[in-house]
Amino acid sequence: MVPLADIGDELLSLMGAAAFDVLQSIPPAVSLVQQRYMLTQQVAIFERKHRLHVTLDYAMTMADALMELQESASRAGVSMTRAQLRALMPNDFAQHWRDALEFLAILTDTWPAIEQEMGMITTTARELRLMDALAAHWALHPPPFWVYAVGSTASQSATAQLLKTIATMEKGAVILPGVDPLMDAAEWTSISV
Repeated sequence: MVPLADIGDELLSLMGAAAFDVLQSIPPAVSLVQQRYMLTQQVAIFERKHRLHVTLDYAMTMADALMELQESASRAGVSMTRAQLRALMPNDFAQHWRDALEFLAILTDTWPAIEQEMGMITTTARELRLMDALAAHWALHPPPFWVYAVGSTASQSATAQLLKTIATMEKGAVILPGVDPLMDAAEWTSISV
């Protein structure tokens, strides 16, 4: 049994020999502690450049906020770029919008360069890629054993794709939370995979 909320490398064991190819195609994850440290450094650099002074507490708090934004965007399937963020702002935006855009460049410009240099990705990005890889593998090579997905609401696209794959497998079943088994036929037909 593998809880979807705790997906990591143990997911690879469900792929058999194909797991070796996946290991080579998906970069390792940077630890959350290391990610927080590097983002704290970047916040401190930004703040010293713009405000000349920054406390460690403030830099760590802002790094935590950036990590939360980074994770939320990844789980929603949103790739943040400077151009995408700029498009969200009014044409005649005020200075504080410019400051926010420049601050978020830590995520849009600096962080991708850090990942590239390290050859690593965030833990969330790795989890999502693992789920995508498993869904793609099972779509082509369904496992010989039964797979039950129980209780997930498919709140992110990678989970939704994995559940869809499981639901279409000969030996797959998705058990949705809160579904009334006594629904009438019209209600059942309105559920889509």
